[in-house]
Amino acid sequence: YDVASEAGVATGSVYHFFPNIESVFVALVERYDERFANIIRQTAIDNGLTSWQDLLVRHTENSRAFINAHPPALLLLIGPLRSWQSKQVDTVGDTRIAHAMTESYGQLLTLPPQPKHEIILHHAIRILEGLWELSYQQHGYVTDDMSRETNRAMTAYLSLYWPRYLPLK
Repeated sequence: YDVASEAGVATGSVYHFFPNIESVFVALVERYDERFANIIRQTAIDNGLTSWQDLLVRHTENSRAFINAHPPALLLLIGPLRSWQSKQVDTVGDTRIAHAMTESYGQLLTLPPQPKHEIILHHAIRILEGLWELSYQQHGYVTDDMSRETNRAMTAYLSLYWPRYLPLK
């Protein structure tokens, strides 16, 4: 009833599209994941970026600014409202985010031929989510300190596959 009231629609209309609250949460996770993919796509690639590490930090900081400014996203993606079903949906969304990251890196840099970039970027996103979950559990948001730690962890992981310097396009 609260969802219908908040949306300003009849209760029956809400139940037609969302038979239970979990289906509402899943739809929101899909929407937030698409927003994160758009944040990656819209990240400015300018002359100030000279490395994949710089672009990684820009991606994560833009994403952190969004999630910290949207408490429902915090709750659903890294907080206590995260269910098994929403995690499954988020995995699909993370694949789309990894694809957007691959395109973003490819605009700036010549990526090495192997491995499959979307797979390793998806794994890096999962590292981010794990550390951001910990920050949320401890502080209720993603802190500056945890953001720096996340960037270090993601950089270390990606460095297993990518050299420190990739040629600029």
